[in-house]
Parts: sequence; C-alpha cells; structure tokens
Amino acid sequence: MSKLDDLIAEHCPNGVEYKPLVDYVNVLYGFPCNANLFNADNIGMPLIRIRDVLEGKTDTFTTEVIEEKFLIHKGDILIGMDGNFHVGKWNSSDGYLCQRVCKLYSKNESILLNGFIFHWARPMFKKIEEGKLGGTVKHLSAKDINTLEIPLPPLPVQEEIVRILD
Repeated sequence: MSKLDDLIAEHCPNGVEYKPLVDYVNVLYGFPCNANLFNADNIGMPLIRIRDVLEGKTDTFTTEVIEEKFLIHKGDILIGMDGNFHVGKWNSSDGYLCQRVCKLYSKNESILLNGFIFHWARPMFKKIEEGKLGGTVKHLSAKDINTLEIPLPPLPVQEEIVRILD
C-alpha cells in the first residue's frame, strides 16, 4: 500500500464527506474593468484577464483605479469563466482581477488547503465545461459554482494528495 492508502485507511476508513464548496471556499469574481483604460505599455497595474489564467502572467495593464480586494498575488488560484474553464495559479507580480475570471481560496487552511482546492478544481471545472451545451462560447456562472460540493478529507490526506500531484 502507498502512503496515501495508509492515510486514507487511518483517517477516513468510511469515506470522505462532501460539503458545499461555498461553505469552505471564498470566491472572488473579477472587477468589471473599463477596456478603454487598458494598455500594453506597462503603464499602471497588471490586469489579469481570461487569456492569462493558464500562462499565469499578463501583458495588459490598466490605469483604472480598482479596489484593493481585487488584487491578485503569486500562487492565487484562478478560473476562466468563458470559453474553456481553465484553472491556473498566478505566477507573476501582483495584478488586478478582471471580470469573467474568479479566484478561489480557502476560508480556513487548517480545514481545507488551497493546494487541495487547486487540484480538485482542475477536473471539476473541466467536467462542468464539458457538460455545457449549446452556444458558441460557454459561460461559467456563479450559480454553477454555488452548487458545487468538495470532498473534505482530513488534513494529512489533503497534504499527501497535494504532495503527489504537485
């Protein structure tokens, strides 16, 4: 047996409970940015758009004054909400989160690790994307996110899953 098998047998022999995502995870939806204030001249603050989610960096800047709560930091988990529902980690300097991108983060990392959320989110949002029918561009809604449930294994199990998948 693997270390993960041992941890599961020890900490959750009867399986793992699934809980409503929004009870354990904060969701920050991007700011409705003014496209007239975008630039590629490094003027202002970096602006994180859908096309930047996978790459983890941007070449778009804005001079718009945006609330501090929309500031994204290296390592934050981002989800593209149009087209392909890509899940990525921000890998660059701080920037502002623009509309149609959201950030997921644990309400309490002593219960649910951000790393676990990241690895759970990738296949989960791909499944949602594949289930969307019709239209040329698929859209992820707050309703989609609010209905999700996340497994909540004990912390040692989460830690080992994150270690393996990282």
